[in-house]
Amino acid sequence: AKRIVLDAKVDYPAACNAMETLLVHKDLNKTEGLDDLLMELANEGVVIYGGPVAHDTLKVPKVDSFHHEYSSMACTLEFVDDV
Repeated sequence: AKRIVLDAKVDYPAACNAMETLLVHKDLNKTEGLDDLLMELANEGVVIYGGPVAHDTLKVPKVDSFHHEYSSMACTLEFVDDV
């Protein structure tokens, strides 16, 4: 999953099918896997913004909308309860 997320954001961020929002199950919060993913995204230059939960949990800038299309090396992350 980590390779897919990285490719979806980093390969061509200006494309209309690039990842703009990453939804992460709440049980993966504060896990080594998520920490690794966030570190790799940061190493690639991706700026992470957070929805209400991720903003508080990860201490990242908060977004007001999940409908924002960055078309750049930025994305929103939010934690969800389930699908």
